[in-house]
Amino acid sequence: MRNLIIILLISISGNLLFSQNPDLQLAESDLISEFQNYRNSDYDIRYDSLRPKLRFRIENILSNPKSYEYRFDSLSNYIKILKSNDGKVRIFSWDELTGGTWHDMAVIVQFRNNDEINTQWIDSDIGEEPNGLTDTIQFALYDIQINEQPHYLCFGWGTYGSGHHHNSILIFSIENDSLKVCSNCIEKDYSTILSPRSNKINLQYDKTEKVIGFNEFIYDDEVEYYLPTGKRVKLKLKNGKFKKQ
Repeated sequence: MRNLIIILLISISGNLLFSQNPDLQLAESDLISEFQNYRNSDYDIRYDSLRPKLRFRIENILSNPKSYEYRFDSLSNYIKILKSNDGKVRIFSWDELTGGTWHDMAVIVQFRNNDEINTQWIDSDIGEEPNGLTDTIQFALYDIQINEQPHYLCFGWGTYGSGHHHNSILIFSIENDSLKVCSNCIEKDYSTILSPRSNKINLQYDKTEKVIGFNEFIYDDEVEYYLPTGKRVKLKLKNGKFKKQ
């Protein structure tokens, strides 16, 4: 009898998944088509018309609680998707191709708090720079503990042009229904690292040592350019803050 009940539960679960996935698969397929159309369109059409439509579309999909466990494997071929180890946070980001060498990035976070699924845009738009939390595509996500509270450490890549690119370091936590950036969790001078595009910043995190490391670059006033020093900066988490060793 017990085995029969287990079989019935598995069958019911399988049917539920089967009934949910086709809808999300169709939504993912439509979204991929929109991305392809977006990237193949002229700048004016892409920025003025297709961009807000695409952003609205993905926010609408990610706001659906059913999408939280959906992997979006096919979509990940077009945008960067990161997931935290605790399963509470996913970050979706991509280059919006808004023209020129200053790249505008789209970054939306899907997160769970008290069994509620929320979404929040955290990117800075070119025309709304002060309003965003980041101007980079997020390429790494780590679960960390700060003052015995769960936080998320994110690394990003972006460029303002002028021959440079940069990496960003962002740390946030979940409070109520929104994300709270921990501005005091890292020395301010190191939240953004600029370097020539020909050089690698090599931003990494050592989970065991709780150390952020990256190549050092210093601005040279004579050449008006960031130059490598050949040294490596290490920021260790101590007393709730990443500080230079």
